[in-house]
Amino acid sequence: MIKLLIMDDEVWTRNTIKTFGNWDKYGITLIEEASDGVEGLRLIRENAPQIVITDMNMPGMNGIKMLKILKAEYPDIKIIVVSGYDDFEFTKQAIKSNAVDYILKPIDADELNIAIAKCVDEVNNLYLSKDLSVYSLAKVIDKNIIRLIMDEKKVIQKLLVQGNLLGIKNTLKKLYDNIIKSEMDETSVGNVLNKVFIEMIGEQLLITEGLEINSIDMKLQFEYKDTEKRSLIETINLLGNRFEKAIKVIAENMKNKDNTTLAQVKRYVEINYTEHISLDHLSNLFFISKEYLSKAFKIKYQKNLMNYIIELRMEKAKLMIEDKNISIKSVAESVGYEDITHFYHVFKNYFNMSPGDMRKEG
Repeated sequence: MIKLLIMDDEVWTRNTIKTFGNWDKYGITLIEEASDGVEGLRLIRENAPQIVITDMNMPGMNGIKMLKILKAEYPDIKIIVVSGYDDFEFTKQAIKSNAVDYILKPIDADELNIAIAKCVDEVNNLYLSKDLSVYSLAKVIDKNIIRLIMDEKKVIQKLLVQGNLLGIKNTLKKLYDNIIKSEMDETSVGNVLNKVFIEMIGEQLLITEGLEINSIDMKLQFEYKDTEKRSLIETINLLGNRFEKAIKVIAENMKNKDNTTLAQVKRYVEINYTEHISLDHLSNLFFISKEYLSKAFKIKYQKNLMNYIIELRMEKAKLMIEDKNISIKSVAESVGYEDITHFYHVFKNYFNMSPGDMRKEG
């Protein structure tokens, strides 16, 4: 399943794109819409689309800033830029952000579909190139099945971090129901499933436990054998049992996890909260999985990490708002918001009043 997001403040343009696109042909099954960059970024974080079609001139957050964020935080997303402005700066930013294509308005249907086809090809190739060993196993398997497995892998990865065994088993059952309809060779597909999910378990054990997949105490439980002949349902059931064992091991070890790194993360955030901080940035900085970091921080401090950053920014902004000699724009920039519209939105959500109203009350 390929998901796509259209960002443009003009309803007419969004409708034109939806009308012109050959969605069924390219296997695009979900299309989201946003009228500005702020809303678009929220939908990206919630729905993880593989393709984004974005205008450059939008309220709230323009296309240039959006492209910079996508390149930094979502480098795998395929981007098509649509703009009514034949502007060199826009084109230059599109190139820097690795946009697949740059289309000028009014939109041409053929040009749009050529760009969509390029994106779909790159999405499909990305699934296969993520793991060459899976690709070697999957040569005889339909690309749509591989894409289906990789889509559900993302879902199961999140469920594994959450320790949600029932969710994992339900997702595996759903995967089985969809694969069995394809009438593919069950052993071949089962081998791919084993390879993908056993390696996922191994990675999570390594991240949270410091255990490798082939360590002596785990070898018998999680050893991968691509020569075994099993029916697909046997493979699915075996994977369910392996996930259950992994979740128990991870849960037990998390109780005793050293909290030093979490304290370092908290201190770093308290010093640098006015800078651009993302989970990806913190996970790379402290050599820790972003999934584990997010979950462990919430357990230890009873608050979401990204919400904590917002809390620090808003409390600092509140203090600055009291000084009427400081412009609201300067307040926004001082606490890490280049886009004043986004700052207003976050501030109002946090305090239930606008910065201007708070200043008047003060």
